[in-house]
Amino acid sequence: MGAFALLVLLSTLNGFENTIFKVYKDYYPDLKISPSKGKYVELDHDWLQKLRKTKGVAYASAIIEDNAIVKYGEKQLVAQVKGVDSNYRWVINADSVLQDGTTDLYFNDNYLTWMGSGVYYQLMPQSRFAAITVMTPRTEDFSVARLDMNELPIYVGSVIDPGEELTNKLIVTPIAYAEELFEKYEMFTGIELRVKNGQNIENVKQAIEKKIGNNFVVKTRQEQNQAVYKMYKSEKLIVFLIMCFVLLLVSFNLLGALSMLVIEKKQNVKLLEAVGMPINSLKRIFFNQGVMIASSGTCIGLVLAIGVVWIQQQYGLLKVDSEFTQAYPVDLRWMDVATVLGLGLLMGIIAAIYPTSYIGSSKNEKIIE
Repeated sequence: MGAFALLVLLSTLNGFENTIFKVYKDYYPDLKISPSKGKYVELDHDWLQKLRKTKGVAYASAIIEDNAIVKYGEKQLVAQVKGVDSNYRWVINADSVLQDGTTDLYFNDNYLTWMGSGVYYQLMPQSRFAAITVMTPRTEDFSVARLDMNELPIYVGSVIDPGEELTNKLIVTPIAYAEELFEKYEMFTGIELRVKNGQNIENVKQAIEKKIGNNFVVKTRQEQNQAVYKMYKSEKLIVFLIMCFVLLLVSFNLLGALSMLVIEKKQNVKLLEAVGMPINSLKRIFFNQGVMIASSGTCIGLVLAIGVVWIQQQYGLLKVDSEFTQAYPVDLRWMDVATVLGLGLLMGIIAAIYPTSYIGSSKNEKIIE
């Protein structure tokens, strides 16, 4: 039962991990290059082209990210404007994050924006192609007494879901629009890359780091969202340790059963000892009995757990209690099966060692007393 509960729990945590981090996988790039100092860096197109030709890199997009005020009618909010080039839709899974509209950023020579769903519902434009205004302080002649704003219109092209952290503040625009808005021509704040399928992301990261030197920082998707991933891994580790403790308590049943078996077979042990059976052979009998009980119990628990998880994956019998009815997420990973199997056998072996240490003429009398 301990092995059954542990594997089902780990599979459930894996299912929630897939659900929670799916949007991170869809929107956040495999790798992101940022300046190690400062915010804006001059864009060298030859350097960017060489970066795109790096082994393992499928697509690379230069981006400009900065804050601005987005206004529609009387409503306004501070948003994160992200200017991207034409390769960006291939860097991320654009179709997966798209809720409404198309992935186009231009229509009849007009700029279009991908608007986070949270921003869209806060501004509530009358139609998807409504014009909104984006404002930012001009970089020239900036002073507290005289604040000139650079205002540019843009049309709502689509609504996207970039994740809970960004949905209430993100709008994606063409990079040419962002350059004009922030008055940062031929500049960039980062480069986002997609790694080819089958390529090791860490190996590609190391190859890029050798090319770009110390002036830039390269981060994987996990490193871009380090706090979230660390929090989830910590929670999973704590739950795993708690269940290991429960499994340890369950193994005390085995220890007690073997101890009683040693007591019950006292006369048999003496008889076998009298006919010349070595003490080590006697101990091995009881030790093997303990390992057999632990291994069979663990395997039965794992088979039952695999069956339950498979049924849930195929038929979704257990539903999540929410306004959107969906199957409880589970994901069976064979690494978890191997971990639980090894843990069950290890605890079984440890539980079998203690009772068998009392096998012998003198120690056997001691345990009876």
